[in-house]
Amino acid sequence: MRNALRAPILAVLALLLSWSGARCEPLRVLVGQFAGPGSVGDSMMTTLYFELIKAFDRPGEKGVWVLYGADPLEGGSYESATARAMRPSTRADVVIWGSVTPYGTGYVVQSYLAVTRLAERRSVRPEFWRVARNLSDGARIEIGLGLPGHFYDFEPFRVSDDLVQKFSSPDGMPLYGSAKGGEVVGHVDGTFTFGTILRDSIRIRLDKNGLSGWIHLTDFDRENIQANQFCQALLRYLRGDWQGARTALLGIVERPDLPSSILVDSLILLGVTEEKMGQSGLQRFERAFEINSYNRTGAQFLILGRLSEMQRRGPGEEASAIGRSVLDFIRDTAALYPPGDPWIERARQFAAAEQRP
Repeated sequence: MRNALRAPILAVLALLLSWSGARCEPLRVLVGQFAGPGSVGDSMMTTLYFELIKAFDRPGEKGVWVLYGADPLEGGSYESATARAMRPSTRADVVIWGSVTPYGTGYVVQSYLAVTRLAERRSVRPEFWRVARNLSDGARIEIGLGLPGHFYDFEPFRVSDDLVQKFSSPDGMPLYGSAKGGEVVGHVDGTFTFGTILRDSIRIRLDKNGLSGWIHLTDFDRENIQANQFCQALLRYLRGDWQGARTALLGIVERPDLPSSILVDSLILLGVTEEKMGQSGLQRFERAFEINSYNRTGAQFLILGRLSEMQRRGPGEEASAIGRSVLDFIRDTAALYPPGDPWIERARQFAAAEQRP
């Protein structure tokens, strides 16, 4: 398969991958620039781009467009990244970008991910979690939550000294004569067309001069890049691929190097995923709140998890006891919510209402 990067605003290298009949429109993820000296940033950006393509280029995967952002991001800020992602020529739901900073004799790579407002404007949003209850008077009460977060700042990592030497050239990423290495035949400069995709290398042809060669993807510990792992899980979650999301999130929450904020949200996403699969996610929500008991979003998901557990028990004393525990928890964490918060008021009504047998 071949796709070219040629649009003036965004280098449009987009891949519409197969999806198994879901009614959701395909998600669009923009891999933006990693600004910094040398070509370490270009290598990081290209590695993430192709890792996402390979992750979703499998039978039965849900639809995802992966976009390659060739233009620099002004300042590399959240505002500039999301503004670029939301341009009419891009319309990305998710954007990944970052920076490369000199540190001692090497470089440190910092990665970011943001979910844009476009993701919340989709006509179908599988990620929104609702819990409903039929009341004894014939009425119905419903309460729900969307994503726990929209911006993620990943743990920076240091680039090894050998990679510093390899990517110190201002000419760009090296282009090799074969898939396994060999002679450097040139450097990646500008837009390109890609062809054969292997596990550790990609064959490309430069649009500028027609030069062909191989980009090697073995230069970073790709599977352990937090932004790569989390983005794959989040895209599956947003698409409603619950089994795929659960598998990916189980791997993430066991990482010892995750920033606590990302661990908390990963546990929440895992809990909702399990709820969507007909299982209880309550233990995940409890663990997330234990990590940060001052997190209002974590408290809300724990409340919703308990209300879901209450609903699963059906009418009876067990459900009533859970309802009382929810009311006690809301009272004990009242400082986390603004006065008269409508979501909390609805949660109180849900917990106190008598369920229809």
